[in-house]
Amino acid sequence: MAERRSETAEAHRESREPNGVDSGPQLGTGPVPVTPIRGGAAAISRLQRSSQVQFRSPEATSRFLERYPEIEPELTEAADAARGIIEPEARIAFELLTDPDEPEGLPYVFILTKLEPDEAWNRFDAFNDRWWRKRFSSVSTPIYFSVEYV
Repeated sequence: MAERRSETAEAHRESREPNGVDSGPQLGTGPVPVTPIRGGAAAISRLQRSSQVQFRSPEATSRFLERYPEIEPELTEAADAARGIIEPEARIAFELLTDPDEPEGLPYVFILTKLEPDEAWNRFDAFNDRWWRKRFSSVSTPIYFSVEYV
């Protein structure tokens, strides 16, 4: 025990600045547990900071985005396309819907709009024609789009 105290005192003395002022604990002087942000969580964080995408069920979404990282740029571009084609105030929400035939869930992007239903569906058709159908064949993971009224 005395030996342990001596090691601690020596480490404390070594942590002092040359002028004798105690600089406190030194970074990198011992094991510090680090929890890395995994790929999916980092993608969610980036997209939420940009206020482009809302996430429903973030934990499941994080796992999904970690497995399918190519979805992240698609979500960013979908948000831009929705604002440009459907309405400037449109936002998108990403959600994994439960399906017994799909254990990971079905990735849905809901375009949130305040438009009247007929107008929203007309613009959603334009969104599909002008943006999604052109991109659909280049996306390896199926993504489903729909309109949600807010």
